[in-house]
Amino acid sequence: MSTEHIATIKRRIVKDSFTLKMIEMRTSSTEQKEGARKIVTYLLNGATLVLCTAEPQAGKTQTMFETMMGIIENPIFPNVSFEKLFVITGLSSTSWTVQTKERFPQEMSGNIFHRNELEKKFIPKVRDLKDCYIFIDEVQIAVRKNQTLDKVLKSCGLNDIDFMEENNIKVILFSATPNGVEPDMADWDKHSECVRLQPGNGYTSNQMMLDNDRMFQFESFEKKGAQNVKYISRVFDEIRKSEEEAGHPLIHCIRLPKKCKDERASIITGIFKKEFIDADFIYLRADKGNISDFDDILSSYITPLKSKFVFIVESYRCAKTIQKKHVGVWVERYALNQGFDVAVQGNRLVGYDTPSYSRIFTNLQAITAYYNLKDNGCDNSEWRSNSTRVVNGTTTSKGTALSTPDGVFHDAIEETHIDDVRGKPIITIKIDTLPEKEKNVFTSLTEQKSRIKKSDREAVEKELKNMNIGIDMYSTYVFGCWKMIKNASRSKWGKEKMLKVGAKTTPTNLSPKEQKTDLLRVYIDYDYVFICPWNGTA
Repeated sequence: MSTEHIATIKRRIVKDSFTLKMIEMRTSSTEQKEGARKIVTYLLNGATLVLCTAEPQAGKTQTMFETMMGIIENPIFPNVSFEKLFVITGLSSTSWTVQTKERFPQEMSGNIFHRNELEKKFIPKVRDLKDCYIFIDEVQIAVRKNQTLDKVLKSCGLNDIDFMEENNIKVILFSATPNGVEPDMADWDKHSECVRLQPGNGYTSNQMMLDNDRMFQFESFEKKGAQNVKYISRVFDEIRKSEEEAGHPLIHCIRLPKKCKDERASIITGIFKKEFIDADFIYLRADKGNISDFDDILSSYITPLKSKFVFIVESYRCAKTIQKKHVGVWVERYALNQGFDVAVQGNRLVGYDTPSYSRIFTNLQAITAYYNLKDNGCDNSEWRSNSTRVVNGTTTSKGTALSTPDGVFHDAIEETHIDDVRGKPIITIKIDTLPEKEKNVFTSLTEQKSRIKKSDREAVEKELKNMNIGIDMYSTYVFGCWKMIKNASRSKWGKEKMLKVGAKTTPTNLSPKEQKTDLLRVYIDYDYVFICPWNGTA
């Protein structure tokens, strides 16, 4: 039997299994199918990396399933088989593994891995594979430099554009809050694309809960060593309102700090026991091994006879989809400097089966920041997470597994232009080596939120001439000045190439008209000033 015939049989087996699983599952929404179609189209058009973002519980896993189906059904994708499809995550969560395996054909179970399995199980399977498709769920987890995903991807060559293209390896990322990964996507230039999945009909979002007075600012139950009476009273009021709207008792979830000791937890639970004397009270914490009981409580609570309060000491967020039918009020644990992604992912009440009586106490600043980021992008947003920093009102990455991949900068400045006689040697100045006065001229520009103004341009030009670094010969050239402080601009203008010894200016980012003009372009980042002369009239 020929290799081609075997590949056809394997593809058919995969397709049949996915088709049977699709019959078992709920029907994908139009939006999920459209999101998958966009991902598949980008992959067909040459993208190596695609990021799919969506609001929490909007159907990312279903979109992942539809994307796989699109790959399986399209013969342009070669050698599709179960051995070539992977779903991994940086989450350390066996519950994620169990839930994810339930959503895909059984034959894929051996290729679904959470963080603790990546090194020993995933890497040996994928290291020498070609024509494979790797789906990374909740990509914001363990993705910073030197964390697990970073080490795993590098170990498999999945940060090397040339290697991935040569071996036809595609990576598809999913997250509601990709954090530093999102700005890092620009480092992949034309090799990456982003898809924003729209929620389907019947979806309840964070914004909808906020607009409908079902979302409130969380606080600590304690204030200055005493009970936060006003806040506690508000929580009690919302509990009663939710049960009144539901028409029967409900389950109410109160999350406590991870380091909350039994003594302090007893004080907090005592506050509720005193107010709701006829209710049931359950205390769950990971170190007692009973946290998995929470799923059983939610799924088995069929006939509510009296209110039930569940106190949770555990990180119960993006890893799990919960049964929400009988959840009344969810109180997130208070944290002073909580990451915005933690708050957004923490609302497990959003989704397609959210009761109209459910409520949540959470970090409203994070919710507002999330929609600002969603509407305006990283350049005009301030997003707080463990893999992002805010510089002059712009969200930038602290460095993730997706930062500056190997093999991408040679596309930013094309090798074919290196010997163009019109390109003059680039003059590089390290800002730290300058006297204080000159240093301030450049550092002040990188600290400004706005673009470089005409007056700033003139000041830079004057300062460069005063430095006596040999730009007098370009006095007739058209002068331009730009900040290069974002990953996207560094990639576009080719910072790494500029730093190489003997680097010359190229026409990569010049229009046909500009290529015929004498130009002196200056690019400023946090560490360097690059002076790039272009003799277009030569």
